[in-house]
Amino acid sequence: MSRTPPAPPTPGGRRKWLLLPALGAAVLLLAGAGAFFLARGYEGSQASQSCGSYSCIPRLEAATVVKALRDKGHTCTEEFNHRTCDLKIGLVRFEATLQVADELIHAMSVSVYRGGSDPVTETGLAYLNWFATLPYARDAETSAQIEAWVAEQVNGNKDTQAVIGDYEYRLTNPETYSVELNIKGDF
Repeated sequence: MSRTPPAPPTPGGRRKWLLLPALGAAVLLLAGAGAFFLARGYEGSQASQSCGSYSCIPRLEAATVVKALRDKGHTCTEEFNHRTCDLKIGLVRFEATLQVADELIHAMSVSVYRGGSDPVTETGLAYLNWFATLPYARDAETSAQIEAWVAEQVNGNKDTQAVIGDYEYRLTNPETYSVELNIKGDF
């Protein structure tokens, strides 16, 4: 009975070890997408609510959104009426800044930064959509229309602005490495 000697190492074997960190980051990003879709249960509304001199998302406290982001791994800071949350995974960075009045959100700035000219991933799009639909979390039809609008702008590399219900949406692609979505109560 003869034994077969082990096969010599292949040059591609080293490449496999180099791909493991990238694969791990991709799996983590995909897992995060589901988390943001599940977090949609937070209360939002179709109409805005006056909060001082601003129009805010009713019944959606900034603390609720910050807690959801912290629970998903974001590092968050509070400064006067701003709450900023940041998450970095590999070459991709997610950042959200909430402007707050009476503990309610009256404006949001959400950015997805990515390496080079790589397209926005499904996770990046899910992140933008989660914030974009917060004002309409109870309205599935409007939320679906907002998601389609965001996808069209992101995929077309468009800079655009729209008023949807009580909110002004502005999406910009100022550089090949980032997408920014700004939402504020329309007053």
